[in-house]
Amino acid sequence: MRLVRWGTVLGFLGLAAAAQAGTIHPALETEMNRSAPGTAFSVIVHLEDQAPVPELSRELADRRATRAETHETIVEALQATAAASQNALKEDLEGGLRRGEVFGYTSYWISNLFVVHATKEEIGRIAARADVDLVEANFTASLIDPIDLRVPEIERDPDGLRDGPRGIGITPGLYAINAPQAWFELGYTGAGRLVANLDTGVDGDHPALETRWRGYNGQHPWQECWLDVLGGNTQFPVDNYGHGTHVMGTECGAGHASGDTVGVAWEAQWIACNAINQGVGGEFDNDIITAYQWFADPDGDPGTVDDVPDVVQNSWRINENFGQGYTDCDDRWWAVIDNCEAAGCVTTWSAGNEGPGSQTIGSPPDRATTLTNTFSVGAVDATNYDWPY
Repeated sequence: MRLVRWGTVLGFLGLAAAAQAGTIHPALETEMNRSAPGTAFSVIVHLEDQAPVPELSRELADRRATRAETHETIVEALQATAAASQNALKEDLEGGLRRGEVFGYTSYWISNLFVVHATKEEIGRIAARADVDLVEANFTASLIDPIDLRVPEIERDPDGLRDGPRGIGITPGLYAINAPQAWFELGYTGAGRLVANLDTGVDGDHPALETRWRGYNGQHPWQECWLDVLGGNTQFPVDNYGHGTHVMGTECGAGHASGDTVGVAWEAQWIACNAINQGVGGEFDNDIITAYQWFADPDGDPGTVDDVPDVVQNSWRINENFGQGYTDCDDRWWAVIDNCEAAGCVTTWSAGNEGPGSQTIGSPPDRATTLTNTFSVGAVDATNYDWPY
C-alpha cells in the first residue's frame, strides 16, 4: 500500500510548474517601502513547492481510507515535501545570520514555509528567490473573551450524569443545543475521543478537567499532551490567564462526582497548547504555526493516530485593527489550517462575541469555503431566546 501511495505523491510532485521569483504581499511591501533602511520585519515565507494535500485527500476519501491511513499519508507527504525543498533556503538564511541581516528563522512542514525575522533588504532578496512563492507579514492574535452569563437558577439534569450529590446540573446553553439528547438518546458523550484547544493554556489541576488530561498520572508522555511555547518550560498544563481553562470547560468540563457539567463532550480526554497567551506586537512570533504542526502529529510518529485530537477549538482571531496589512478573509493561515485538518484533526472556531451586527467576525473564523472547513460557531443567550432554533 505504501508503494502505491508514495508513487502517487511523487507523481503529483512531478507536476510542479517551473519556478519563478516569489512575490511580496502588497500590504507588506507598502510597509517596507515606508520604513527606514535596515528596519526589521517578521515575515512568513511560503515556498513554491507544496505537498499535494487536496489531491491526496480526494484520493483517500474516494477509497474510504481509515483515519489512521489518512493521517500517515498526509503527514508523510508534508514532511517529505519540506525535506526535499528547504535546504537551499536554510543555507541562504544561515549566511544572512552570519552577515547580521537575518536575526532568526524557523522552518515548518505543516505547510512548506519559514518564519523569518530579517532586515527589509534581506526580505526583498529572499522574495526574489526562484523557490519562494509568497512573503507576507507575520502577526500575533487576540483572544475572543467569553460571555459573562450569570444565571440565578440553572436547570438540573433530570436523568443524572452520575450518582452523587447535586451541584449546578446542566447549564441552559447545553439544553439549548440539545446536548442531553445527544448524550442520553444517541450515546455521544465524548467517550473515546480526544479534544484540544489552542488558547492561553489550561489549568491541569482544575477538578472538572484534571483526570481527563491525556497525560494524567503519566498515562502518556507529557510532550504529546501539553505544548508550552511561551518559554515557561512547563511539563504540566498551566493557564496564567484563565481563558483557555474556560474554553476547555465548554468543550469537556464536568463534575463527575456531583453530576454537573458545563462541557459538551464530558467524557473526552484533552490536550492543549498555550500559544495565545501573549500580547499583540511585532516580535518574531511563530507560535501558532508551531501549535498547528504539533496538533497534526503530537507524538512525532505519522504511523500513530491515537495522539491526534479529533478536534481543536480556537477562540481567537485577528481583525483590521491589528495592522500588519490584515484584510477580511485574510488567507495567510489557510494552508496550515487545511493541512492540519487533512491530517485528521478538525478545527472549530468561535465566531466571536462582538455581534450581533454584520462584519463583526475576525479571521480565520470568517472563512467559509465549505460547510465544514474551518467550522465557525456563534452564540446566543440561551436564557433570553427561544430554543431550539
